[in-house]
Amino acid sequence: MRKSIEAIVTFFETDVVSPSLAEAYQELGRDILRLLSIEILGWLASELFIPRGKKITFHNRPPWFPKLKWFVGQFDDLNDLFICEDNSLDFKKDIRTEERLAIHRYVVEHYKPRLFTK
Repeated sequence: MRKSIEAIVTFFETDVVSPSLAEAYQELGRDILRLLSIEILGWLASELFIPRGKKITFHNRPPWFPKLKWFVGQFDDLNDLFICEDNSLDFKKDIRTEERLAIHRYVVEHYKPRLFTK
């Protein structure tokens, strides 16, 4: 599994910042890094992604989208996997289906968002 995906899942689940995410944590702060993690992981785990392989598009261009673009572009492992442009996030064309499916399975198995109740 790609270290960046493991690091993002670990950060979301445990609030532990791996060395590979330290710069992003320092630059973006905990809340924005967590928000970006939720967006990426939610897409990777979703039924939109598998089996259709749809990219995630942010139609309203949220104010944090430039930070997502920076985050993906700044880190080699993420930059090798994803392209972030035109208000969307998608796998690069050269990422094989097998790797995409392996990432999807890993995220589904390890990413456990919790529901908040009042």
